[in-house]
Amino acid sequence: MPITEAERKKLKNHTFSEDKKDEFRWTHGVVPEFNIGDTLSNSLGMIFSSPYPWIANIAGSLILAVYVFEIFGHLASLQDLLIYTILFFILEIIVASPLSAFSKAKFAKIESGSVARPMLMSLTYLSPLVPILYLAVLISAFHYFISLPVIGIFVSLIVLILAVILHIANLNVSLATDAMYDKKTDRNTALSRSWMMISGSSLSMLLVNILVFLPLILATSAEFVFRSNSAMAMYILPVIFVASEFCLSWWHASVSYSYGAISKNIKPMQYSRL
Repeated sequence: MPITEAERKKLKNHTFSEDKKDEFRWTHGVVPEFNIGDTLSNSLGMIFSSPYPWIANIAGSLILAVYVFEIFGHLASLQDLLIYTILFFILEIIVASPLSAFSKAKFAKIESGSVARPMLMSLTYLSPLVPILYLAVLISAFHYFISLPVIGIFVSLIVLILAVILHIANLNVSLATDAMYDKKTDRNTALSRSWMMISGSSLSMLLVNILVFLPLILATSAEFVFRSNSAMAMYILPVIFVASEFCLSWWHASVSYSYGAISKNIKPMQYSRL
């Protein structure tokens, strides 16, 4: 049944515009294609633009470096491993998360806000579990994988799958921090907006993350290779710390560049008129 002329005029005069950018958390926006090469090259240039993000990342880099150094063969028992893991998780939430948010905000040249909100953001998808799970797989690969029984290999693969799934979910949290500060939005709105921004590009973002953290992976591998060499062992922790500092700063710059590029180039979805 066709609509009447009065109904048509009412629809035309409706105050809601479906193609208005930013309305309803960007639900009606078209996200531009994510370019891996541009992100890596431009963010690499960004990390040398200001010293403040590097300074903010020192605490988080030190926490990660000490954790990597300790769990790769320097702990006496399973109880020690559990204690260090719990401490790492807590410190990542209450110390590293607010400082990471400050670092990203500085790279993106936006004003940082409350320190409590990044902590809650980090807890949303259990962000500190990502490095813990990946390191668990690395430990299995370096120390036990060859001699593990079938059930041990199966468990390691399950842990790796969980790490990848949780990692992809956490990519959303990384972008959400910038969205939360830039648009002065609440946590749920920032998460919704960042999820929309990364939709369809999560694997590309994951590849950027892997490439950015390659120096830390190599430093971690060196810890395993040289830990029995007392002459080299004393240099491993500083190497891991420097690699962590560089990788974290590069990752934060990548996130900030991605957020800025997507925000600038996002286009409203076009609708046909009645």
